[in-house]
Amino acid sequence: MTQFKLSKSTVFLYIAVGFFLGACTSQPSETENLIDPVAVICQPVKGASYRGLKLGESFQEVLSTLDTLPELKSDTLIIMNVYSTDSQLHAKIYYSFDEYGLFEIQSDVFSLDGDYLDESRNLLQAYFTERFGNKICDGNTCNWTTFSKNNNIVEITMSMEVSELDTPFLSINFLEPLDDEF
Repeated sequence: MTQFKLSKSTVFLYIAVGFFLGACTSQPSETENLIDPVAVICQPVKGASYRGLKLGESFQEVLSTLDTLPELKSDTLIIMNVYSTDSQLHAKIYYSFDEYGLFEIQSDVFSLDGDYLDESRNLLQAYFTERFGNKICDGNTCNWTTFSKNNNIVEITMSMEVSELDTPFLSINFLEPLDDEF
């Protein structure tokens, strides 16, 4: 039987390599596990402002883009619920219409995990800034502007809010105000 004799430096090298390989296989951070809130909430589509739509689109155009049945559908309002695949994010989305078409989209985004909601806010804020340019922030509220299908100004607002049940949520609002609302 042959005996192998290892020097102290060889043993040390094996131990160091073992620690290095262990460090390389560490678990991903929670941020790396975050389902992309931009994909879930915004549904980016080239040429669209939000959720594959531009303000000013007709009721039927909006209905044709929905991938699930609405919670409520009337002549002036469609309400949808959207969930991330990991169930960490839930958004209630309100599409409001007048005689000119879609004039407002409001999304209230909830998560049971406050850190997850904060990270989602940061990612959404970065996306809106990249997509719509510089933002103006005041406290927990940030604003951007873009243009509607009819070339009118659209105000975009994102803010942290608290529900009547003291549940924090992120409110995102795309609004095409009428000329006399400025």
